[in-house]
Amino acid sequence: MRLGLLCAGAQAVLLAGCGGGPQPGWTFKSAAEAQLPGPVAVWGNPATMADAAFECRAGGSIVFWLGSEAPLSGGRPMQFWASGATALLDEQFVEDGVGTSEFLIQRGSALHVAIAAGKGRLKWRLPDGQQGAIRLAPAVQQLFAACAPG
Repeated sequence: MRLGLLCAGAQAVLLAGCGGGPQPGWTFKSAAEAQLPGPVAVWGNPATMADAAFECRAGGSIVFWLGSEAPLSGGRPMQFWASGATALLDEQFVEDGVGTSEFLIQRGSALHVAIAAGKGRLKWRLPDGQQGAIRLAPAVQQLFAACAPG
């Protein structure tokens, strides 16, 4: 249920919530609801798709992923920032039928703490200079609180 995004420009428009019809937003899903090992907070149209997510993985690590048809980073680290915290994150591209670009957010890092606060936006810069952003929300805070090590 992931949508591949054609480019960062289209991604920025999608993530801004422009257009007609049901507006995309954040939804928290327990591991059982998501049918995954851990809970997730997904962003997208609530009825049909997810364009981005924070996913709880083994040991309480958090992965942020963006739907993408091809790797976004060209093999170079991408810069992410939220509420003044910044990090360079390596991409792991997963070909799962649609494709996702995954970025591990180190537990306890300044970026982890800033995103867990759930305020403002998570922003990123692609190696070619294009930028994207997504507004954070209570569902993201819920995911970070539910994703405990262990």
